[in-house]
Amino acid sequence: MNNYKITALFRGVVPKSADPTQYKIGLSSLTGGVSKSEIALVGDIAVQGSIGRAISTRTGGYLVKQFNSAFQSLVVDAPGTDCGTKRTLPITLTEKNYMSYEYRYIVSGGSLVQLTSDGMSKYANKPIRLRTPFYCQTTKICSKCAGDMIYRLGIRNIGLITSNIGSALMNASLKAFHSLAVKTASYNLEDFINEI
Repeated sequence: MNNYKITALFRGVVPKSADPTQYKIGLSSLTGGVSKSEIALVGDIAVQGSIGRAISTRTGGYLVKQFNSAFQSLVVDAPGTDCGTKRTLPITLTEKNYMSYEYRYIVSGGSLVQLTSDGMSKYANKPIRLRTPFYCQTTKICSKCAGDMIYRLGIRNIGLITSNIGSALMNASLKAFHSLAVKTASYNLEDFINEI
């Protein structure tokens, strides 16, 4: 839809690269060609794209290097291992985050229970105690703290997948320069005024 608008109708709202809180509205389309009055506006779009690629991606790229350096030796132990830690992470499962914890182990009624898709209704919207690598007591992360998903995926050197966090940041930065959308919102001033 956005592609059609830019190509056939008009460029639309374009934030300024020097101050993204300021913007202009481009009335030219790519099909009709850029008018002389909007040449600077189109040039500013190219500058914003360069900023996104050159500057905004460095944060995520640097995090990837840090994570790889810090966690490269982190591996999981053999399937079925258990360090026996009593420490857990309190979380609340919801429909949105349940898939992130599938095949992980929780403490329920004093014993370890693996979360599966069948258990969603039993544990949804309730606080649970999750076993986590943060509290694992062994050199290699035991399978009860790591969960079974990594074995299903065939991953043993889990330290190298921590770079996914930085990669997600870097990809978000790369994606951001393709969209010059300006988001607006309405506010009621009375909601922000308190009586003294």
